Amino acid sequence: MPASGVKSPTPSKGAARGVGTFSMGEAAADAEPVDPITNPDPAIQVIEALRVEGEAVQAFIADYLAA
Repeated sequence: MPASGVKSPTPSKGAARGVGTFSMGEAAADAEPVDPITNPDPAIQVIEALRVEGEAVQAFIADYLAA
């Protein structure tokens, strides 16, 4: 459970899966239980995974719109 005041990526998880970006949803699911206050190193890893997946989603959308 995230520390008080830290937003959970849970809405991102459901939204990502709902539109078919399953790898982004999985990255969000992996991030969900990580508390950045008590576990900063794993938090850095899951945030980086979210960043990478977010960039992949953005690239896909850009390619799709350019077609």
